[in-house]
Amino acid sequence: MPPQTRTVTRRLMLADATASEFMEPNPVSIRDTATVAEALAVLTDRGHGAAPVVDEAGKPVGVLRRPGD
Repeated sequence: MPPQTRTVTRRLMLADATASEFMEPNPVSIRDTATVAEALAVLTDRGHGAAPVVDEAGKPVGVLRRPGD
């Protein structure tokens, strides 16, 4: 008889935490007209792995992530 296998799933649980508890007071965003070089410079200079991309009206249109983060 083959040995039994068991799959274990681990979940990150943040009991009673809300998104506002993890927010930064002055979030970084990147304009959708920024070049890739400009966007990467902002992320690198500020030590962020990702930031929302916003249009001219400030509406979020996506997220930009540094490679490897």
